[in-house]
Amino acid sequence: MKLTLLIILSVFFTVVYAQEAPILTDNSLAGIENITTRNFDQNGLWGYINGGADLYLEYGFKQLAVQDIRLEGSEFKADIYRMVSAEAAFGIFSVSRFRCMAAGLHYYHDCLTPYQYIAAKGNYYISVSNTSGEPLDQEKTLKIGKAFLNKIDHVVLQRPGIFENKILNESRDGLKMVHGPLGLQNGFIHWDRLFTGFDNYEAWILPVASPENKFTMAWIRFDDENQLQRFVEKNALVLAEVSGFTGSDEKFTTFRTEDGALLLFEGPLTKATLDQLTDTLN
Repeated sequence: MKLTLLIILSVFFTVVYAQEAPILTDNSLAGIENITTRNFDQNGLWGYINGGADLYLEYGFKQLAVQDIRLEGSEFKADIYRMVSAEAAFGIFSVSRFRCMAAGLHYYHDCLTPYQYIAAKGNYYISVSNTSGEPLDQEKTLKIGKAFLNKIDHVVLQRPGIFENKILNESRDGLKMVHGPLGLQNGFIHWDRLFTGFDNYEAWILPVASPENKFTMAWIRFDDENQLQRFVEKNALVLAEVSGFTGSDEKFTTFRTEDGALLLFEGPLTKATLDQLTDTLN
């Protein structure tokens, strides 16, 4: 009786998992010759990517489906990570995006390199890779990536409102979200020393470079007020008031936001720029 129950539960959870993962089937694309699928939970992730697992766990990893796909004579591998939230999926994407040949091809948050297509949509971070880097295989990589994205519902990314400001339009593609030391080391090592000794925070970081402005700005939230105060003291930061601000050439300028976060700028900041940015928060 117990054995029967275990078998039923095993089949049930396998079916539930398969339904949750937006995987491809033989009928998903014309030209698919073969697909194999493997599934990994948090414990299994260690066996699949070993040292790389910590980064995904830091952001909030839930499950992974890996598919080996043979399409029109070429081999591809797809990793479909289900994360705890859309913000976590974007965070992994933001620190994994390097040297994109093109971006915004099939979704707001995607990136193509010769050997890989990555994207974040909803709670999923996806990676599709080919073995040749040839243009024809790049096209097939994109085709597979699009097929996955079509299976995932759009979710509005809940990023801090200040990053919606139009004066950041040209820089916004460089936005990164880090959720701890590993994300920072992978995405913005330049600030690693600032955050040494802290591990319970969320930081949205954007380098801005335009004819009018050149600075890096960050919206940072710690799990508790003590952590924030310790961060300010450790880095000898001085909290400025938005209302009385007249401009700064200091290395760092910091403000508290009404929602309890820390707004940090590295580089010169004018009153006019701050006024434009904080308009978004009102």
